Amino acid sequence: MAHSSQTYGSTDQRTDVPDVGFSPTELYSLSENITTNIYTFNRSWRILEHAYKNIGTNKDNQGLRDKVHLTQLSTNQVVSRTSKDIARLTVLMKRGDKQQKLQIEKLTTDFKDALQRYSDMQKSIAEKMRRHILLTSSIDNSVDLEEEEQQRLIQIEDTERAIQRFGGKLILTLLNIHKCIFIYQ
Repeated sequence: MAHSSQTYGSTDQRTDVPDVGFSPTELYSLSENITTNIYTFNRSWRILEHAYKNIGTNKDNQGLRDKVHLTQLSTNQVVSRTSKDIARLTVLMKRGDKQQKLQIEKLTTDFKDALQRYSDMQKSIAEKMRRHILLTSSIDNSVDLEEEEQQRLIQIEDTERAIQRFGGKLILTLLNIHKCIFIYQ
């Protein structure tokens, strides 16, 4: 047989990319997860936007505010997971080809934009909820609502701090991506 035993059965004949730690399957999987999560941010933004329009109207009620709170909780968890996926993609990007690097750069930009839009809506809805406190018939309920509102505000502030921290890391990541692409070219 004329085939070398080194490449027998191999579909990738490239020798310029080290095999250590690079997995096209992982790259694809992370990209899909990030894309799905970007859609989640946009869906959450729409939910918050709808709630924003209803707060302070006759449609404003505890159920609406609970939905806002749950949306924020679940989306903030997705933000955390997605930021880890972006960091892993950045590591993988160092061994990817130019097309993969451009794909990762687009995903990172889309993530940053969706996160900023979501964060802005989160701040707006928190401000509007502060302006339009729900009135309840019981003093105990109002104390509970005040505690819930304080917890929501603390969570929003924590999220804002995390976004600010991550935003700085994201800017560094974007700069590193641009630097890597420039070097690659």
